[in-house]
Amino acid sequence: MSPDLPPTQAHPSRTSLWGGRFAGGPAEALARLSVSVQFDWRLAPYDLAASRAHARVLAGAGLLDPDELGRMLAALDDLEAACASGAFRPTVDDEDVHTALERGLLERLGTLGGKLRAGRSRNDQVATDLRLYLRDHARVWPPTWYSSPTRWSSRPSGTWTRPRRA
Repeated sequence: MSPDLPPTQAHPSRTSLWGGRFAGGPAEALARLSVSVQFDWRLAPYDLAASRAHARVLAGAGLLDPDELGRMLAALDDLEAACASGAFRPTVDDEDVHTALERGLLERLGTLGGKLRAGRSRNDQVATDLRLYLRDHARVWPPTWYSSPTRWSSRPSGTWTRPRRA
């Protein structure tokens, strides 16, 4: 599900996540470095699932009324179908999967789509998507990796983050 994207442009885009206080855009090398959509597009179904759950939480907190929640969930379903069929794809202006999907949601809902940002950080979004992706893909690991842990118990393994214990 990873799209083939043309090289990014050095100019800031309307979907840029950073750099708003600078007069010009980053150098081309930095612009290319900050784009991850070619790697993380595979997280789109997981991000959409997490967005559905987040929309329900926002409704429970009173930030979305029942009509808004229904429209939000319908738009997320439509966006997921468009992603799966290839009708919706990231553009060169999308820095990552989250930017691309937010653009798709805003195209479908206008300002209502922006309400999904409430109470959610990008770091939490990335962590949730990765956790869902790994949970899904851990099921296809070869059985020998987890069926006999004692087989590997005598092997050295790096487990410290520093050269000595804390």
